[in-house]
Formats: sequence, C-alpha cells, structure tokens
Amino acid sequence: MLNGAGILAAGIATTAFPVDRSALADVMRVSPDRFVANLSERIMAVLADRSASTEQRLRRVDALVIEGFDLDRIARIALGRYWKTATGVEQAEFATLFKAYVLTGYGRRFNEYADRRLRVAGAKPTREDVTVESYIEGGATPIRLDWRLTAIDGGWRVLDIQVEGVSLLITYRNDFAAVIERSGGRLSGLIDDLRGRVAAERTQLAS
Repeated sequence: MLNGAGILAAGIATTAFPVDRSALADVMRVSPDRFVANLSERIMAVLADRSASTEQRLRRVDALVIEGFDLDRIARIALGRYWKTATGVEQAEFATLFKAYVLTGYGRRFNEYADRRLRVAGAKPTREDVTVESYIEGGATPIRLDWRLTAIDGGWRVLDIQVEGVSLLITYRNDFAAVIERSGGRLSGLIDDLRGRVAAERTQLAS
C-alpha cells in the first residue's frame, strides 16, 4: 500500500528523498510568480519520472509540498476558532493528521495532472499576501489554479490553492467545522474522522 502521506507522521519524508535545499533557497528569493513556476515544474518533473515507482514519486512530491507550503499555518487556519480552544495534545494530533491528509490530497491531485503543463499568467497582491494566477494546460480545457502565497523567512510559502475559484483552505475549514458541530462541538470527533479520511486517501492512491 502507498504510504506517501504517512511519511510526514513518520518524520522521514525529507530524509528518504532529500530535497535540494540550495535550489529551494534560490527559488524562495525570486518573485512569487517565478516561485510558483519553479515549484510546479519540480513537482511535474518528479511525477513524470517513470524510472521511479508511484510510491517513490509521491514521497518526493510530499517532500516538495512540505518545503513549499506553510502547513503549520494552514492547519491552524483550517481548524478556525476551534484551534484556540483545543488542548496542546489535540492541536498536535490534529496537525499531524491534517498534514497527512493534505499530503495525500495534493499528491493525488498533482498526480492527475502529471501529463500536463502549468502556465503562470501573473501575480497580484491581495491584502497581506500575493495571488499567483496559473493554468493547467494540455487537457480538453485549461484548469485555473490560483496560488495564495505568504512571505516567510525571506521567501514564499503556499497558503492556499483555488481550483476554478474554489479555495481548498476554505473548503477544509467549512468541512471541519461541520464535522465538529455534528460531534457535539468535540474536536475528538474531527480527529477520528480525519483518521478515516487519511486511510481512505492512502487506499485510493494505492489503487
């Protein structure tokens, strides 16, 4: 069974398949549109490498996502107001499961576009962040992806991706809030739900 998402929880994603950190540092110093172009090119190159197994390719994508995305902040935003009321143990467990869920989800989505190309159309500031407009081309119709970037540590990190105007981060947040409400306001209900989702995503990736 594929376990690309589990690499984060196991803590070995970047050691099993090291990222070229010098290259990443160079990318982080460039403009936001160039950052997205470089990151997407590296992801697509990994997915196009048929000399590696599917599991190996997805582990390498995991490592790139971990380096290029601000997963800690994304987890806090996705949980919304419930983050502040959660215990330290709950926060840590949710963050680990959420990151695993995000990695499997992004890995599956990127893998669906492995035979296509991404064209960056430009970047514009949006309040505190920057949005980079891009299009996945090569299919019947182009698919618009808007990347929300935030400046951190002298470079850029991805906070959100909008697919045809639909924010993945807002979708996560609304979905998680609904699960917690159905669980009587208990975060443990969402944590149990996420465990099931991660297992289901891994099964789908393995098929």
